[in-house]
Amino acid sequence: MQAAEETWRQAIEAEEAASAAVVEAERVLQQLLQHHLPSSPTVDNAVSELDLRRSE
Repeated sequence: MQAAEETWRQAIEAEEAASAAVVEAERVLQQLLQHHLPSSPTVDNAVSELDLRRSE
């Protein structure tokens, strides 16, 4: 039983770390958007991709 609880704890910690990484990536992308040229396809595509992933 302790092994299962440890596995769940590790999974929850991993999910929380992944969520924090996504939040940080979104923050960085927002900063890039504030400073990029309107016609920058790289940033625009990255934001579109992020929006698509969040809607899944």
